[in-house]
Amino acid sequence: DGAKENWRYLAQHTSAQILDFYHASEYLAGAAEALLPESKSQRKLWLEDRLHCLKNKRGAAKKILAESYRAVSYFTNNQHLMKYQEAL
Repeated sequence: DGAKENWRYLAQHTSAQILDFYHASEYLAGAAEALLPESKSQRKLWLEDRLHCLKNKRGAAKKILAESYRAVSYFTNNQHLMKYQEAL
């Protein structure tokens, strides 16, 4: 997992470290659930695409983060304008 004490210990005994793919996939699955809660099929496609990219394409983690950050920034900056229940 991503516990910092693990990385400090491993740095002394290994020349390279990598986060296990299973844990990363769990976090992406949670993001997929949050982003696409209504559509299991779209969620599955989104997750499969992101996992494939993460495993096979250089810089994919950064791109996935940027994609997520845009949504977080948008909601952070505009949450005061998202009172849809009041408008209804």
